[in-house]
Amino acid sequence: VLEVDPNPADGGERRIAFYERLGLVLNPEGIERVSFVKGGPPVFLRIMSAGRALTGEEFARLESDVYNVIGRDLWAD
Repeated sequence: VLEVDPNPADGGERRIAFYERLGLVLNPEGIERVSFVKGGPPVFLRIMSAGRALTGEEFARLESDVYNVIGRDLWAD
């Protein structure tokens, strides 16, 4: 599983096509995660997975894990 920025201005479409050629699948859902820049706006990312799209349950677990590992405490004071 990997996150990709879908923004065409940042090369998102080309990056997605590259990963698709390697066998990854672009999932219909995306996630919003906290910015790595303190005070920056949230970042919307699409999820790609190997061989098949994630089920709804798998996606919900991934989203929860991303929040718990990356988002919740990233900028805690």
